[in-house]
Amino acid sequence: MKVTCVHVNVKPEYLREFTEAIVENHKGTRTEQGNIRFDVLQQVDDPCRFMIYEVFESDEAVKTHK
Repeated sequence: MKVTCVHVNVKPEYLREFTEAIVENHKGTRTEQGNIRFDVLQQVDDPCRFMIYEVFESDEAVKTHK
């Protein structure tokens, strides 16, 4: 199992566009073979900060995702 945490700081003027794009990314990633989890967490006290939590079965699944 391979876990990756990605921290993202979004400029306020791009928040809506980022949110729309990450929702589509989430939908696509969840259908990929070897994906176990793909969670998008938004910080409560700073809505421009996100953490993406990705879990894949193997290095090969990660490679395919990228």
